[in-house]
Amino acid sequence: MEQLGKYGFLRRDYLKNLKKKLTTLQAQDAEIRIYEEKIHHIADKMISIDLDDGVKKNCAIFQDVLAKIK
Repeated sequence: MEQLGKYGFLRRDYLKNLKKKLTTLQAQDAEIRIYEEKIHHIADKMISIDLDDGVKKNCAIFQDVLAKIK
């Protein structure tokens, strides 16, 4: 087991890596929860879209939850 040190304790660099991953996952979880609230709010409105209106008009309705393409 590479993550165990000489005396059976977790290596310091391994623990540091785990903490970094945990911080990343917690930030992603918070971001997902915020996004889910926005999506849920829009879904509750039951907005109907007309495909004949075109992409610009329909995208404007959902601008808060759509990301810009980079």
